[in-house]
Amino acid sequence: MSNIIIEAKGIKKTYKSDKKEKVEVLKGVDIAIEKGELLCIMGPSGVGKTTLLYILSTLELPDQGKVLYNLNGEIFEVQKKSNDELALLRNKKIGFVFQFHHLLPEFSAIENVALPLLIGGINEKEAKIKAKKLLTDLELGHRLDSRASELSGGEQQRVAIARAIINNPDVVFADEPTGNLDTNSTKNVLELIINLQKQLGITFVIATHSNEVASIADRIAHMIDGKIVEIKRKS
Repeated sequence: MSNIIIEAKGIKKTYKSDKKEKVEVLKGVDIAIEKGELLCIMGPSGVGKTTLLYILSTLELPDQGKVLYNLNGEIFEVQKKSNDELALLRNKKIGFVFQFHHLLPEFSAIENVALPLLIGGINEKEAKIKAKKLLTDLELGHRLDSRASELSGGEQQRVAIARAIINNPDVVFADEPTGNLDTNSTKNVLELIINLQKQLGITFVIATHSNEVASIADRIAHMIDGKIVEIKRKS
């Protein structure tokens, strides 16, 4: 796993529908994610992209199969770790960006971005200094004290990305990160992701149905009916 940061083997996941019927969402997924790459998991709604993303990011556990992390040469098997150990992994090593950003609307931009640092035990003054620098670097210095609810969609998503990378994670997972954005905001967010990947070496794993988003990927994993049917490297 020298160049692999995450490897999933034989991932299966079943949920119960509203009618109490069992629905097999993932049907044996194998995937290896390379350090520093931008990987898009692509497919239409309902094929299991988000479920796979949640399992790869440890937010959910599979019914069968295993997920392995390679962190500084140490192999970390998700299924063998406690909830506290997984929470620490997510806080220190993983960032998340969602379609609906999940910012706290009553908090300011700087407060939202500082939150992961506060959870990690950094004092408020230091956390806000770091958050201010990052937001300024992302051209949001003029919006530090604006509440999340007062920001445009594009600004909200950039704040969400800032929050995702404030702890210098090894990998960022993004679920339809441009799904609610207009054309110009989408372009800005994609440029930001590309720059962060290149400048900071962050691994990005993005679930999307958008060809525009997939166009920035190093590799694209195509999903159909709960399985990855093809992985293509950008030529």
